[in-house]
Amino acid sequence: CDLETYRFGTSYKALVGKLKLDKDLIMPKIDGQYEQYVTVTGDVVCKNEKVFEGVPIDFVVLYDKLVEIRIMKLSEKPSLVDWAESIYGKNQNKPTSFYDTKPNAAWVWDNTNASISYSVLSDENLLLESIIIQSVKHAKYFSMFAKEQEGE
Repeated sequence: CDLETYRFGTSYKALVGKLKLDKDLIMPKIDGQYEQYVTVTGDVVCKNEKVFEGVPIDFVVLYDKLVEIRIMKLSEKPSLVDWAESIYGKNQNKPTSFYDTKPNAAWVWDNTNASISYSVLSDENLLLESIIIQSVKHAKYFSMFAKEQEGE
């Protein structure tokens, strides 16, 4: 499943349409609101991809442009990292703590379209994996949004 089929820069309305979501359940844009989210389960986005079953996927839209995709998963062993590396390329310099029995690690790598952040945290019996995929081309929207949030 390649999330790049949900192109960065896509409008909120087009994203909702591509996801084939019920438009009545989607919140309307509020004047002055520059940030919108669409959250769906992985089964909606990546049918037949076992790694995404029941996993929430957040699409982040700033200034009516898709700029970020976030995925979090609880599991017994790392699995999202394999998916991410199959799509966005392997990172050969993983922290050694990733290979521990109870891994706690994080790293970032880039490809031509995106910056990918991966982290894994261990709990007693489960791992929490997180992947954030950000558009490189739309980086200016993150800066603009941060400045507006800080009141500049």
